[in-house]
Amino acid sequence: MIRINLLPQSKIKKGEHPEIIALAQILLALVVLFFGAQYFLKTLKLGNIKNDLKIAKAEHSKYQAIINELNSIKALTNELETKKNLINDLITTRTVYPAFMEDLLGHFPKTMWLTTLNTQMAADKTVIFNMGATALDVYTIADLVKATEASDVITKVELGAIAQTGDADNPIYTFTFKAAHKRALAPSVDASAAKK
Repeated sequence: MIRINLLPQSKIKKGEHPEIIALAQILLALVVLFFGAQYFLKTLKLGNIKNDLKIAKAEHSKYQAIINELNSIKALTNELETKKNLINDLITTRTVYPAFMEDLLGHFPKTMWLTTLNTQMAADKTVIFNMGATALDVYTIADLVKATEASDVITKVELGAIAQTGDADNPIYTFTFKAAHKRALAPSVDASAAKK
């Protein structure tokens, strides 16, 4: 039997292995499908992340408003606490300065005048004071020092420099005086103890 081939040689070579071409096409389709699926999954994941970010931002703004309100309430609470402490301090120390003036002026001789008075209250409610005064004689100054040193409530007595002014017939003595005043405050009455 004689074979006659009417097809050109190039067509014969192409047709010899059609399964290789089909296999290459399938392989190419699988690669494209794999990368397409990867792209689709990453795009889907990115969309989910963007939605989660929007939700998180909305919750953050909601919680930030609550945090701002809490901070303003905390600031108001601190301010009110400060005012309460100030009022309590004023209530507990309201008798300190009247008692101080009563004790100090009780030791003043009649021939002496107070010219300046500077006070400072220590943490233990002790009034530390500096005063300037004028006296008609040095005996008056000595009487003041003696009376304050003998006092139970006036301590740390320091007499400053004494200066004489005026003429020789009517001298006036100016001096400075420093001391501390501490009087026991009246005990507060406890409501539960008062009922008994």
